[in-house]
Amino acid sequence: MKAFYNHMLQLLVSIEDCRSRQHILPCLVLLYSGIDVMASLERAGPDVEKKDFQRSVTSYLLAGHSFDCTADDLYAARCGIVHTFSAESRLSRDRKAKPVVYAWGDGKVESLMKVSTDIMREKYRFVHLDELIFGISRRNSAIFGRDRRRPEPNAKGDSKFR
Repeated sequence: MKAFYNHMLQLLVSIEDCRSRQHILPCLVLLYSGIDVMASLERAGPDVEKKDFQRSVTSYLLAGHSFDCTADDLYAARCGIVHTFSAESRLSRDRKAKPVVYAWGDGKVESLMKVSTDIMREKYRFVHLDELIFGISRRNSAIFGRDRRRPEPNAKGDSKFR
């Protein structure tokens, strides 16, 4: 488990490094990959699925925070960023989710929304990159806070965290 912990710390450091260098797309790829990894710790089956990602996002990123997006929007954003380096995904093209527009650094979500047309505000979601990074860092802390006690086996007997 110590190796996994170290890998997660390296991932978080890499996310921060990309953010500080303003390598926004690589930062987002690492961020969404990290959310996938964390979702895998509580998955119901052998593979991480959309519902696992969404449950993790709903429970640990969106809960108690004022994100202008849903778990569907973030899953669609993950698909677009990871697979094509774009905000668009099949889910957004099918209008099942809204593409996410990111603010970063000193940029403000409110400023993005202010300069956006009414039509754009209805078609897109606006999120600050630092809020996502803070959310994944908080989730990581919650996981390893439990790690100090003991992992619980899932239905298949794998040691996963609950």
